[in-house]
Amino acid sequence: MNNELQKHKSGDKIKWILTLLAFILVGVMLAGIICGWFDNVNKPADDKTQQENVTDNGEPLEVNTTPSQFMSLKVVRLAANEVATYAENSYSLEATVMPEDADDQMVDFFIAWKNASSTWASGKKVTDYYAIAQTSDGSKTATLTCKQPAGEQAIVTVVSRSNPQAKATATVDYVKKLLNATGNVLDGDTSTVKTWTWQALTNTEENIQGSVWSNNVMSANNEEWSVGSKEDTIVSKTISIAASNELKAHLNSLFTSSVDRSAFAKTYTYDGSISQASLFYAGGNTPVGLLSPCAEAYDEGCDVIQSVKFNNLKTALKNSSVDFVVTVTIQLAKGGTYTASYNVNVADSSLVTAVTSLGINNTEIEF
Repeated sequence: MNNELQKHKSGDKIKWILTLLAFILVGVMLAGIICGWFDNVNKPADDKTQQENVTDNGEPLEVNTTPSQFMSLKVVRLAANEVATYAENSYSLEATVMPEDADDQMVDFFIAWKNASSTWASGKKVTDYYAIAQTSDGSKTATLTCKQPAGEQAIVTVVSRSNPQAKATATVDYVKKLLNATGNVLDGDTSTVKTWTWQALTNTEENIQGSVWSNNVMSANNEEWSVGSKEDTIVSKTISIAASNELKAHLNSLFTSSVDRSAFAKTYTYDGSISQASLFYAGGNTPVGLLSPCAEAYDEGCDVIQSVKFNNLKTALKNSSVDFVVTVTIQLAKGGTYTASYNVNVADSSLVTAVTSLGINNTEIEF
């Protein structure tokens, strides 16, 4: 009897030990599964991660999205008539919850500075620069609006309500805008007529190409940029010039040649700057330019002023309140275009009358 009781007690001990070991093993396995699951949530799969760069021509806002394993963001630029009157521009954001048949599809959108302690962002509220509004409570769509230029990146985060580890983010940049491009005559104020003082004509047979006229230029090389978190760069810069309608009318009354009138009617485009000399000469051995009818090829590679025609030009310039329309066009790397058009008048005081001939009161003298 005692032996049987002892055997029964020993069997019970073995059962308890085996049961305890089984519980420990299950616990270890569960811990491993849970840790692995969290690891996967926090680490997006390499082959599924993509970046979408959305930039509209001429618009400064740029949004780059980064999905996670269980959430992604789609970004669409809104049409001009869909943008709030106080806003510069807006984007529609749409979250995709994965898997698509997940029971809880509700999410929340947030926006914050990427570095709230940066020199620019310190003390500034992100909501003064960007606004994000969900279509409805928990909706997977929202509108991101830019209120004004921002000098720090912002981060939009969309988070699942039932699984805070499921999220996607978008980095928001304000691309710096070119506000002005100025230089001497072209001062950035397009509302007033600009005065261009010409170099005086001192020698009608002076080579136009090598004269001081070549140094008397209109340019727009001083650039002013807005605040922004991302730089833009200039791809090309041109300055074009055309005679004003008023000047054309005066020129056509003084120049009867169809070739001359054709030259006055064209628009001429230059890289970066326009010199006084380039109006009369623009390369080669034949005068080419807006005012080229007033110049002539004097010798190989040398172009000079035609005095009679230059004096007619002077009359036309003096009788016009606006002589030229000058337009600066700058193409930017991000797709934007800066354009500024100026009305320019040549200073009457800088216009001289060229000597056309010389006479003497007596051609035969006898003593």
